Amino acid sequence: MKTTQALVRLALTGAFVGALSACSLAYDIGQQTALQRCESLVNIEDRNACRRANSQSYEKYEQDREKLRQGTKD
Repeated sequence: MKTTQALVRLALTGAFVGALSACSLAYDIGQQTALQRCESLVNIEDRNACRRANSQSYEKYEQDREKLRQGTKD
C-alpha cells in the first residue's frame, strides 16, 4: 500500500512539474515571437521599448502574477 501511495505521489509531482515546464516553455515561445516582432520596428525608440516590454523572465512574471493574485504590491 505504501508503495502505491508513493507511486501516486511521484506521478502527481511529475505531472505538476511537467505542467510548469510546459507553461514556461509556452511563455518563452510567446516572448521570443514578440521579440522577433520588435526587431521589425523601424523606429529605434519603439524597438527598444518593445524589447523592454518583452524581456521579463517567466519566473519574474509568475512572481508578479502571484502578488497581483494576493492583492499585494512590490
